[in-house]
Amino acid sequence: MTPFCGYYSQFKSNGEVNALNHEEELHADLNSYRYSFAIFSIPKPDHIFYPGKDKLSGTDYCKKYLSLF
Repeated sequence: MTPFCGYYSQFKSNGEVNALNHEEELHADLNSYRYSFAIFSIPKPDHIFYPGKDKLSGTDYCKKYLSLF
């Protein structure tokens, strides 16, 4: 199992931990399978945390995350 740091880790660490690219390419000649299981860390809506010097609620974090798409 290989864990990948995602957007929440990058956001919570104020950019000290970078989110990794989660894509992987398998060669066409390989006769193998790849299984991925996503585990997300999403703060509770009323949770308050301080990424850097800013105060942020879980709801505001989710809005910022969804604005990426």
